[in-house]
Amino acid sequence: VVVTDDLEMRAVADRFGTGEAAVLAVRAGSDVLLVCNTPDRVREARDALAEAIAGGKIGAAALADAASRRTKLMKRIRKLRALRTDLDAIGSATHRSLASRLSPNL
Repeated sequence: VVVTDDLEMRAVADRFGTGEAAVLAVRAGSDVLLVCNTPDRVREARDALAEAIAGGKIGAAALADAASRRTKLMKRIRKLRALRTDLDAIGSATHRSLASRLSPNL
């Protein structure tokens, strides 16, 4: 899952505007866009995204792929929350087994 930094940051907003930055971020593969402070800029990003989707600049497949990645991440987070335990158990055989199942590349 790719998460942007806040699209209201001056380096982004001053160059592109929040709406254009949102569209560019999604087109570049971002799954989650952060617009953290100003309701008007949230609306600007939403409206620009809606227009880009309606105009075919952002395809349905890209949106579905991003939604799938977000859903998978949330499932993993829920599993991890369900497995909370005492800090003394960190590094135990149970934790190492869980880590290898959740991320086989570790």
